[in-house]
Amino acid sequence: MTSDMAFECLLVSQDAAVVGMMNRLLGDLSISTNICLTPADALGLVNGRSVDLLVLDFPEDARCEDLLCKLSSFVKTQKTTVLAITSGDKSVQNAHLVLRKPFWVDSAEKHLRTAYHKMLQDHRKKSRVAVMSSVVATDQHGKSFPVLVTDVGHGGVGLSTKETLAIGNVLSFCLPLPDAQKSLDLQIRVLWTRDYGAAGGEYKQIRPADLAALHEWLDRKSQVKKPLRLA
Repeated sequence: MTSDMAFECLLVSQDAAVVGMMNRLLGDLSISTNICLTPADALGLVNGRSVDLLVLDFPEDARCEDLLCKLSSFVKTQKTTVLAITSGDKSVQNAHLVLRKPFWVDSAEKHLRTAYHKMLQDHRKKSRVAVMSSVVATDQHGKSFPVLVTDVGHGGVGLSTKETLAIGNVLSFCLPLPDAQKSLDLQIRVLWTRDYGAAGGEYKQIRPADLAALHEWLDRKSQVKKPLRLA
């Protein structure tokens, strides 16, 4: 996500009152909303695309359960937060939050606020920023060689190199970040490799000041649109 992008929500309901209230509250959170009247319509919309939030007005309908089950198989890399709305007392499998009818604006606000903060945490955990920075890495045996750092995230980095890497290799290098005031001294443990030279690693050692600078830079580069209210 870039700074001018918003979380995306799919709102599934045939209840005009629910649609009106939820659409307004989602707008207050600066969440972009698509409205579907039926689970079948929603399945067609989510197939092959990312959805940050699913608000599902949950009648006792097997088609809604089918939508929840199929959603995770359609979306491979995106975690979808699910808020189910139901008039019954039964638990809703695969839903993170359940809002029971009848409900008022304050209750809906509370649930959406919780959903928003979960989405924000998920987004920060998985966000990766492309950098394409050439560095000289040194392995645990003292051998130095060129490496291209392709992306950076909160948990680690993506790499590309002609050097043969093995899982568990430890690489040390100084990484300049675009638009940052200083470079970062990193020590990376290789977690996976591919035959075509790509690899990924986790942070093994990083100074607290560099870690704070990294997190600040990542948050700045992967901002979401700020809520109008309810932040």
